[in-house]
Amino acid sequence: MKLYTAFLFSLLGLLYSSHAAPVPQEEDEGDFTSSGAKKLTTFAEAFSGNFSYSESSVQWISAWNSSDGTYVAQDLSTPTLMLWDIVTNSSSVFVNAAELGIEYYSYSIQPSGKHILFSGNPKKQHRSSYYADYYTWSVEGKALVLLVEGQNGDVQHAICI
Repeated sequence: MKLYTAFLFSLLGLLYSSHAAPVPQEEDEGDFTSSGAKKLTTFAEAFSGNFSYSESSVQWISAWNSSDGTYVAQDLSTPTLMLWDIVTNSSSVFVNAAELGIEYYSYSIQPSGKHILFSGNPKKQHRSSYYADYYTWSVEGKALVLLVEGQNGDVQHAICI
């Protein structure tokens, strides 16, 4: 039994010593090694606090003869909706939040791109459902209209078709 145990430990020792450890990279090399290969992120770097989680919601559109790769997303610093084109790497203002005059919770763009449905003043109902006020925004006319007259955060669901 002792011989068997000694054999197993020596075998484990050989396996451990034959395993190549990663070579630390110099700080000034950026994202690539000296050979031009992409540098891998280490476990310590992943949990160093230099990385953070970020989430954004985009809505791909095909209105106005836009090219494939055009989407609308909220600007990270303001509630303004931006039109982004990943082919040309350019952006433009789609809906200026200052023109809306409301604080919206969510939005949905009509397939033609002429109208946007906004929800505001949400009141949580159960888990992921809520009551809200709904508005339609005319992109061309830049006019905001209540979806239901006299609503007071009591409309549960609306869709933009």
